[in-house]
Amino acid sequence: MTYPSDEPIVPEQVDDATPEDAGLAALDAQESADMVSEGAPVEGSILEGTKVDAWVPMSDGAFLAITLYLPHDSAGPQPCILEALPYRKDDMTSSYRPEYVRLRDEYRYAVARLDLRGTGSSGGRATDEYPAQEQRDLAEVLTWLAAQPWCDGNLGMYGTSYSGFNSLQMAVERPPELKAIIAIYATDDRFTDDVHYMGGLAKWIDIVDYCHYMTPMNALPPVPGVFGPAWRDEWRARIAEHGGRGWLVVDGAIRDEVRDQIKDATRIRTRPLAELLSGRANHVLFPRLFGSINLYVNRRRADSLDELADRCAIPAEQLVATIDDYNTAVRAGGPDPMGKPAEHLQQLLRPPFAAVPCHLDGQLFPAPCITLGGLDVDPVTQHVRRLDGSPIEGLHAVGRCAAGIASRSYVSGLSLADCVFSGRNAGMAVTAQPSGTSATGANRPASS
Repeated sequence: MTYPSDEPIVPEQVDDATPEDAGLAALDAQESADMVSEGAPVEGSILEGTKVDAWVPMSDGAFLAITLYLPHDSAGPQPCILEALPYRKDDMTSSYRPEYVRLRDEYRYAVARLDLRGTGSSGGRATDEYPAQEQRDLAEVLTWLAAQPWCDGNLGMYGTSYSGFNSLQMAVERPPELKAIIAIYATDDRFTDDVHYMGGLAKWIDIVDYCHYMTPMNALPPVPGVFGPAWRDEWRARIAEHGGRGWLVVDGAIRDEVRDQIKDATRIRTRPLAELLSGRANHVLFPRLFGSINLYVNRRRADSLDELADRCAIPAEQLVATIDDYNTAVRAGGPDPMGKPAEHLQQLLRPPFAAVPCHLDGQLFPAPCITLGGLDVDPVTQHVRRLDGSPIEGLHAVGRCAAGIASRSYVSGLSLADCVFSGRNAGMAVTAQPSGTSATGANRPASS
């Protein structure tokens, strides 16, 4: 994979801003020449700066994508303001651009927008919110920015929500280049006053909200026009490196508890064959049959975590650290990093340990999964839409792939309402469509 040079960026003076972006009147050529020749701006006038895409090299070999809004050359070296986000600067949040143009042209600040590691067009892998690696990255980014010829060595950080949080986190680290921060809608206590937790309790709306758009957002490819020809390779690697592997780890105490629950469950032979085949007795079939498969057959068993890691092809130190962190959270009364309810928290201490594979390609017990969203669908006609927003005639989608909100846990009956609502809309669109005409025009039914 080839990246641009990591030499300091010295951009050419290219005017890429428009009056609509900046909301400013254009200067005539003579005023611009006067400003450059005198080395200072003409009073009451504003010169537009430049916008440059660049790469910041990290010490571990990764490159982070950064967009620089640089004041006109006549201003000389200026302070730089950094905003660091995981929300894809070049497409999903590109509409924020007028704010940076205004800071650049009206106030003569250099402004830097950064795609955090593994997000947007940046290299590396995104592993979590605010990981320690992110703070190490930001310290290197601040040092890199301060060394650029258009920066006077003074850095600030600012932003709303995520970028406000990491502004506070970096201020605690006290890097010498960071002189000021402005943290908007952010906090230094993520367990009592946060978007995820309030007063130490997880917010249920967050469990069905943030994770369900951050995960697919991070699965998107780098922006081809920024990353370059290797964007497809990076996209594949971004997905493939995760490997799609997942394990449910239990200890001897939990295994005994599950075994007792299976013994106490209603016996399969008490139900007529017709009920079992029709699905009406799934509440009997599932715990006894599938529970027994995962307890006795579809699992890896070992007397120690190190041995279990070897049998699951997991680095032993990572598995041990994960279990240690989980047990520490349990002893503290939670919260569990994965959102498990407090009443289900139980330490994993007693051997033997077992790991049940939760892979999508499992052979003995394939992991059941459903699509929750993913299709762009007209909310009135249920037409599936192309990337440009145009409808695909004759193709309608209904159910959980096209309607509804992902829930904390999946219960099959939850999809019925989605199917009824979206199916009714699709039915009305089809029946209201005269032969040979489109259902996306004047004949579209009213939303119900």
